Order: sequence, then structure tokens, then C-alpha cells
Amino acid sequence: MLKQSFRPEFLNRLDEIVFYKPLMKDEITKILDLLIQDLNKRLEDKNVGIELTKDAKDYLIDNGYDEVYGARPLKRFVQKKLETLIARKLLTGEIKPNTIVKVECRDNELII
Repeated sequence: MLKQSFRPEFLNRLDEIVFYKPLMKDEITKILDLLIQDLNKRLEDKNVGIELTKDAKDYLIDNGYDEVYGARPLKRFVQKKLETLIARKLLTGEIKPNTIVKVECRDNELII
């Protein structure tokens, strides 16, 4: 397929062609766990922690993963849906210091 799409002059400049297989759901789950771990580190100074239920994790994975772009959209989706929700709750005082926040998914929406 590459020979059909690109000229030999271009292909000759490539050192190596690497093929990637799509990420599996357990690999995406590990990436999400790393994103949540990073979020928990950023919330340490507020003495706040985050725990996700299985439904919340599934919601983030199902809506944030794209087969074409991999896990990159997942990070943006977590920022948009989860981090924004937590930031708003922190600013309004609904999340108090020394709290572990449990995040659930109901009716296709994250709730605390």
C-alpha cells in the first residue's frame, strides 16, 4: 500500500516502517489509571483524592478512546469531563479538604 501511495524517492528516505496494532481495553484502562494517578498527585495539596467506580471508568474509556488516534483523545476527554467537574466543585466548596471523592456515572454523565 505504501508503494501505491508514495513515490520511491520518499520511501527510500525512511529508515523503518513500524506497524502498530490498536490498543486493547485493558491497555486503555491502564492509561486511564495513570491519568487518574496524575490527577490525584495534583490534588494532594488540597488533601483531596479521586476514586472512580467501574461505570465511571467504562464511561471515560468508551467515550474518550478512538481507534484511529489511540489514547490521546482520552486525556482531553478526562480533562473536559472529569477535571472540569472536580474543579467546579472545588471552587464552589462542595468538595472539602481531607476528602476522597467517589466519581460515578449515571445517565451517561459523571457525578460526584
